[in-house]
Amino acid sequence: DDTGHLIYKDKIISVVYYRSGYSPDDYIHESDWIARYRVERSLAIKCPNISYHLVGCKKIQQILAKPVILERFLGVDNPNIL
Repeated sequence: DDTGHLIYKDKIISVVYYRSGYSPDDYIHESDWIARYRVERSLAIKCPNISYHLVGCKKIQQILAKPVILERFLGVDNPNIL
């Protein structure tokens, strides 16, 4: 709603726990994406939060594992850590 509350059957939802939704394949219909957007924009506590949720995605892990990306975050002062 306009206050940022996530409402379901006239009840305010305070916590959302994701058991799925880690892959774009989990969002079949446009309404699935809209629901995810509403949850993310709400004041409800998300577990995991979107940052951890994305890091758990295989594609994100593949991108972050590239040496050039690792250097961006870790710096090139000590190339032995890569």
